[in-house]
Amino acid sequence: MIMAVVAIGLTALASPVTELPIKDINGKKYYYYKVVKKETLYSLSRKLGLSQEQIIFYNPTVYDGLKANDILYFPAEDFTDGVPTPSTQPSDNADSGSDSGNVTAKTDINSQSSTQTVTHDVVKGETIYGISHRYGITTEQLMDANPAIRSGLKAGMSLIIPSPDDAPETNHEIVRNVESQIHAQRKRDASSIDIAVLLSFDLDAPKKDRDAQYSLEFYKGFLLAVDTLRELDRPIHITTYDVGSSDSTLKSILDRAEMKHMQVIIPPVDIKGGLEMVGEYGRANDVMVFNIFNVRDKSYLTNPAMMQATVPQEVMYAKAVEGFMGKYKNHTPVLLVKEGQSDRNQFMTDIKARLTADGVQFVSIPYTGDLTIEALSSLSDSEDYVFVPTQGSQRDINRTLDALLKFKENSTGDLTMFGYPEWITYRGETLENLHKLNATYYSRFVDDSDDRYTKHVMASYKEKYGTQISPSIPHPGIMGFDCGIFLLRTLKSNNGDLSIEAPSYQGVQHGFKFRKASDSADAGWYNERIMLINYRPSGNVDYQDL
Repeated sequence: MIMAVVAIGLTALASPVTELPIKDINGKKYYYYKVVKKETLYSLSRKLGLSQEQIIFYNPTVYDGLKANDILYFPAEDFTDGVPTPSTQPSDNADSGSDSGNVTAKTDINSQSSTQTVTHDVVKGETIYGISHRYGITTEQLMDANPAIRSGLKAGMSLIIPSPDDAPETNHEIVRNVESQIHAQRKRDASSIDIAVLLSFDLDAPKKDRDAQYSLEFYKGFLLAVDTLRELDRPIHITTYDVGSSDSTLKSILDRAEMKHMQVIIPPVDIKGGLEMVGEYGRANDVMVFNIFNVRDKSYLTNPAMMQATVPQEVMYAKAVEGFMGKYKNHTPVLLVKEGQSDRNQFMTDIKARLTADGVQFVSIPYTGDLTIEALSSLSDSEDYVFVPTQGSQRDINRTLDALLKFKENSTGDLTMFGYPEWITYRGETLENLHKLNATYYSRFVDDSDDRYTKHVMASYKEKYGTQISPSIPHPGIMGFDCGIFLLRTLKSNNGDLSIEAPSYQGVQHGFKFRKASDSADAGWYNERIMLINYRPSGNVDYQDL
């Protein structure tokens, strides 16, 4: 059962929901409803006798609107033939959906007159929920002020924005916590899953910057994971806050009572000192902090609440060297050294040190400009070689590929190439040539557009949100999906405890395999899952964990 963080204590509701078909899921009975084409939350609330917030309470992924063929679930135990008690009635912020509503004062922020109004011109793609959250008001307040939008929101409409004075104070939340009193009274335990997502969405900004768009897509992917695992045998509470760019806003959110009942917090990355603030909060309140965005942070070494979800660089290089040594023990390494440039990164320094320490003979071939076939003349045409460029940019790689392919044509040995994480972004002729060379590179994640799981997540994302996942690599939407699946499954299998060893997860794009940083009681956890990605000549992409 999934419970969005809205604040209606829903017990013993009387509703036409009880006339819906019923389904048994993990030993519990649920009423279910299949959304029909052009149906809205408002029309459905009338049909089911629920407020829109009540529908979202049980089905949080529909807070941006309904999609045809969505399946909505309502736990049978929360619906009876009785009349709801006063304590379970929706608050003013969760109106039952009637046409009558309180008229609120309307003020123009550019005027001192309280009789003027704030207006908003609707643009294509906006939703009632998005607009109401942007101005810190409820959807009912927006619809009460603009009755025409109850029949649908259209681009070009000019909306009256009522005053947010009567709205919840938590304007920085994407998912409003109208259940805060109930949530604050409940102690954290294994009977539910409680996750706080603290990201910078910049809801008040007229135009979202790249980081805000990245955060929003990550969050949508995370909600897709929640929807995928809706049949877990326990409630799921996801509380999501827009922390903006202010450390004071972040601090005010951490001061909220319900935060102490979280099992894990996903922290922001773009607030100076924000990760440290959340980390210390986690240490003090026994809440785990899942750091997926800041790869350079080292606090997992000294803070038991920290989970470094992005593999630390030094761990990545060490495991890449081990993977290289194991994979190419029967090949002679050939280092392609571009003159006038220093070694590409720590990996090249480490690999040369390891080859020397193990007594492995390797060849260094210097070149300037484009690598030529003549520069490879000292190599045997029957020996097995693995070529390792000291530079990893696409421009530099392209300046070596022609010579390597020509050498391969006249060689009877096994020739291949080894390289760097940025190869995952290469497309076109560069990618085709890497396939021809049976090239391999090390990476924290994999991106295979032909993989059926990748296709499934991308299709599900487009169906749910009406837009494609961003082409940027790694895809933030898939990252959010992988993080969501991992956290939900782990919290269930570990009975809500992330401070013990978590099962490994081979994700669609990101994988997680956590290890304790040391035996110290002050040590946290870090992800050590590194992969070798192989571009096979057949055009397929294989990968193996290290």
